[in-house]
Amino acid sequence: MARSKLTAAFDVKKAKTQSVKTSKSDDALTSKDATRQMSLRISDAAWRELQMLRIETGRPVNKLLIDAVNEYLSRNGKAPVA
Repeated sequence: MARSKLTAAFDVKKAKTQSVKTSKSDDALTSKDATRQMSLRISDAAWRELQMLRIETGRPVNKLLIDAVNEYLSRNGKAPVA
């Protein structure tokens, strides 16, 4: 079966992404250290609540969202890996 142009383009982009150098040496980079960047849209009210939690806990919003993702994964029978 012939591969679609989209699949081929994804494979090329994936290969380029994997070859990008990081501040750590490539040998020291482990799967736990590997991360992906995401963006999301949330309501103003949710943004304000996250900012309040950030202030109350002294933790960055990024860490709060990682905790939320891990909790969601656990609730759905998946291992918390975020």
